[in-house]
Amino acid sequence: MALLMSGAMSFAMTLIQLDVEAFIGFLLAWFTAWGISFAVALPVTFMINPVVISIVKSLTRSSLAKEPLMKKPRHD
Repeated sequence: MALLMSGAMSFAMTLIQLDVEAFIGFLLAWFTAWGISFAVALPVTFMINPVVISIVKSLTRSSLAKEPLMKKPRHD
């Protein structure tokens, strides 16, 4: 996910900064920017992921406690 997200962001940022006619130069600059942004995005993803998971669990814990996701099968 971090790979695709950083690629899309660096593509857009680099395209805004360059002239469209310099497409080859754009691609080289984009791949350079993508490499740098991925190197930043990957460790940030690893650091933020536990925080996001705990926030989601705390927000969903009360609703899950009231109603189970799956009902237990009855064995009559």
